[in-house]
Amino acid sequence: MVKFRFVAPTEGFGVVKATAQKNGKLNFSKGAVKMMGFDKVRYFKLALNADDKNDTSIYIIPAKDKETDTYKTSKAGAYYYMRAKGILDELKVNYDNENVVYNVEEISEGSNKYFKLVKKGSRRGRPAGSKKEA
Repeated sequence: MVKFRFVAPTEGFGVVKATAQKNGKLNFSKGAVKMMGFDKVRYFKLALNADDKNDTSIYIIPAKDKETDTYKTSKAGAYYYMRAKGILDELKVNYDNENVVYNVEEISEGSNKYFKLVKKGSRRGRPAGSKKEA
């Protein structure tokens, strides 16, 4: 007979991802919203890795207040999003024709915390029955 070692479920954030919509918005899952603290922080700075041109990740840094280079999170129903068309275009992300999903990772360096969006493999086209957003 097999001797079992039971593993208790962990309390986490659930699915932590962001999806690039056809209109250039980054839409965040409920898990990402919890992890990134959208209920406490409304403004973020989006950045690219200046030292590594091959790094296609998007870095999201919390900001205290609105500044000229901050992005505001907005809420539509139960979901949060950011208008990120500029950075997606700079990275040449084909969000118009592909379903582009990013895993969201939390990174802490000393007292600084930021988030890294790492692109997952993308599928061709949109799921059947999906409609293009206006």
